[in-house]
Amino acid sequence: MLSHISICKRIKVIFNSVLFTLIISTGLSAQQIIHQVPSSVTAGVDAEIIFSLPGFGIDSIDEAAVLFRVDGEITFRRVLAQFNGNNFIATVPGDVISGSTMYYYIQIDTPAGGQLTSPANNPGTEPHEVPIRVTTRETVPLTGRISGIDYHILSPEPGASMIVNDALVAVSLFQGDDVTETSLFRLYVNGNDVTSQARITPFLITYIPENMPLGSGEAEVLLEDGDEFVSIVKWDFNVVDQSSRAARSIMGESVMTGDVELTARNQSLSGNNYDFVRGSANLRGQEGEFRYALHGLITSQESDRLQPQNRYNLMLSYSDYFRTDLGHVYPTTNPLLLAGRRMFGINTQLGTPGGAVSAQFFAGQLNRKVKSLYQDINMIVTTQTSSRGLTYQDTSFVMGFQPGGSGTFQQDIIGGRLSFGSGRYFKLGLNAQRVRDDVNSIEYFTSYDPTRMQNYATGLNASEKQYLAQNPNLLNVSFGTPSPVDNFVAATDLLISLDNNRFTLSSDAAFGVLNRDISEGVFDSQRAADLGYDLDNSSLDLLDRLSTLIIINENMNALPFKVGGDDTDFFVPQGIFAYQTRANLNYFNNNFGIQYRWIGPDFVSLANNGIRRDIAGFTVTDRFRLMQNQVYVNLSFESLKDNLIGNQDATTKSNAIGTTVSWFPLERSLPRITLGVRMLDRNNGVDWFNQSGTSDRSSAIRNYQGGISGETIILPTPRWIRTYQTNAAISKYIDAGSGSYDLNFNLNYTSSQDQRFVYGDFSSLSFMTGVTANLFAIPLRAQLNFSYTLSEALGGLTDIALFGGNLNLQYELMDNKLLLTVETAVTSNVVDNVNLQINDNGTPENFYDDYYEPGLEVSNQETVSYIMNGRVSYRPLQAHQFSVAGSYTNVVTGTQALNFPNDHFMQFRYNYYFN
Repeated sequence: MLSHISICKRIKVIFNSVLFTLIISTGLSAQQIIHQVPSSVTAGVDAEIIFSLPGFGIDSIDEAAVLFRVDGEITFRRVLAQFNGNNFIATVPGDVISGSTMYYYIQIDTPAGGQLTSPANNPGTEPHEVPIRVTTRETVPLTGRISGIDYHILSPEPGASMIVNDALVAVSLFQGDDVTETSLFRLYVNGNDVTSQARITPFLITYIPENMPLGSGEAEVLLEDGDEFVSIVKWDFNVVDQSSRAARSIMGESVMTGDVELTARNQSLSGNNYDFVRGSANLRGQEGEFRYALHGLITSQESDRLQPQNRYNLMLSYSDYFRTDLGHVYPTTNPLLLAGRRMFGINTQLGTPGGAVSAQFFAGQLNRKVKSLYQDINMIVTTQTSSRGLTYQDTSFVMGFQPGGSGTFQQDIIGGRLSFGSGRYFKLGLNAQRVRDDVNSIEYFTSYDPTRMQNYATGLNASEKQYLAQNPNLLNVSFGTPSPVDNFVAATDLLISLDNNRFTLSSDAAFGVLNRDISEGVFDSQRAADLGYDLDNSSLDLLDRLSTLIIINENMNALPFKVGGDDTDFFVPQGIFAYQTRANLNYFNNNFGIQYRWIGPDFVSLANNGIRRDIAGFTVTDRFRLMQNQVYVNLSFESLKDNLIGNQDATTKSNAIGTTVSWFPLERSLPRITLGVRMLDRNNGVDWFNQSGTSDRSSAIRNYQGGISGETIILPTPRWIRTYQTNAAISKYIDAGSGSYDLNFNLNYTSSQDQRFVYGDFSSLSFMTGVTANLFAIPLRAQLNFSYTLSEALGGLTDIALFGGNLNLQYELMDNKLLLTVETAVTSNVVDNVNLQINDNGTPENFYDDYYEPGLEVSNQETVSYIMNGRVSYRPLQAHQFSVAGSYTNVVTGTQALNFPNDHFMQFRYNYYFN
């Protein structure tokens, strides 16, 4: 039932989201994520997600990661970001990029336990969206025939890598008896006409570039046909440095690379000053099909009061037959079970040739133990007077935690996966895992224990100890450590693929149960009887045997039995299940998908916190390509509902429809454009029934109606919200000969209209524009970004204006041995707010007719933040690099109640590289 408190919570959620944005932009302005959403990613090709945190580097955070998923996936996968220069770069593997859209959000964890995300609000449900392009590498054959000319690509092969010093573009031609004039051929490399530099004969075209840029490249042979040019063949490739691992692999050499890094840092964050040192080492190698990698990180920030700051990892693999990861690893199995969680332990995979059968086993710790620091037991005596004037004393005992003394249980995980089939036509997977807190890993008290709590009763005299021992229920333990939990999850997954993956059918089914407190162990006959469960010895024996998988007692989120009369009946709770099925058809440049999901409210997997529970419904998507894969059109429809097992007072239904149109022209001089619109409707079918004379029911606090006998029936809070979202992204690449420029512009508009609550409307208009310039002659790399957001919340009572800009310059000297980097950022925030207040309608004794109205006071807050940081890196030799970096942040606010200390740091770093 929802009443005054629920409405207050609702307003609090809305207002807190606004304040969260405000806080991020004021007191934590130095921690504002700067990120330009890419215009597109390419199927089958690694995608780089680049973002920055002005004023902060990798040493100021615990972990930076990108969580992503594609169409049809119900949970996010995690990929770590690496710090490079002043940017974080996360690489999403190309082999998992497929479908029409990739969804992702950025998450940064701080050592103090804080978290930053982009988008800042609701990243899991409203992530960034990027259209997926179809790579040309999949459709370009080595040999083909266009306009009567047979071609064969000699170098480099489509999608292959070539060494920059041995770069060669070559295509052989066969034209039969009618030989085409060589002057009619054109050769373009990376969008530039290099025909005059190439050697062209009627049967062979070759080009040896002098300065081929590293990275992805593109070549195209054109034939002049009257007033237009016909594309004979166009393909992509990669260019790698001669000293790189990829180049050495091409030359058939054994590959071993690595680096060592030492860092010393002094910094002041939020008024706290501290120093630390950090050292890390990486080693990667390959001998034929055998590969290995070793990573280690040691830091003075390691503390037994925190989760591990030191990290270790060893990877060994041989072809597709064997792989093992030891140390801090990120195992992945069925998406309903395990995703995005780091564990310390072992993850091993074995497979047969061709992948017909494979097995995976993992075991370790999700959390390490952190000892609880308790205070001594205190006796509290209070004097009270009864209504008859009698005075008596009440005695109680209190035990709490020392400041920062809350502990954490060691949380163990064990599980595995067995799969059959390579996935080319068929694949079946069986998965299971158990996550359990070790109740003996730390001291955990629920009541007074004279034996275990002697060290905490030193402040009590003998009589007080005796009195407490005789009355253990008088001890009140202030809980700061969560109760020990237990979780068991099992799942099966099926994949069927036909017609060269043009038709795929995938399905996942799982169940997961959670015990919220296992400190008392499994049910015994006495506890079961006290709770009203009539369990015979055979049932208790069964529960005892099941304790290997899950400890079952009264703290289960869904008990597998119920009491009916004098008997206890066993049954299977419906809410512990989750399943999804998706079918995809890819024909005639059209990718159609339909998915059904059902995630029960009691389904829990502690190793996967990215699943939305208590939701069921259909999702339909369609993506088709037009104009030689230059235009992509995405269509989507989704219909979901909650309250799957009828344990809520109302069912909320959500319907969403949207479309995105993207244009990726073949001509690089033309802009790339993406436009999208989306409409979302959430409705629980409940209307206001307040009959107390409230002038405006849509501003009422409680929703109720009179009962049959005059009693009051509290009804659920009405909910009907329509949200409209519009986004536009434009990017343009400009090649100016002596430099290149990449221009980007993003516009987003969201309008949420509450049809039930007058102060529930929300709207936001934001845009971000930026340019990245590479000036080859200087050489200088510059990035300039501006962003502006204007939001209205609480039905227009709160206005927020956020403005930000940052400039990053990277200048190379001494043949790229010296790199100078300077970055400056400014954020300005203005907030005007009118608080809601409660009007009692002139009847303070009757709270049923209360309603909300705007307050009389208008608050204004203006904050400007300035960030400056710089870095000097010097690499006298290929193997050695020295760098010095510093940053300063100043926050200026006109609000006396807010006082943010200036932050700064100074850092020295040494790197040694070997290969």
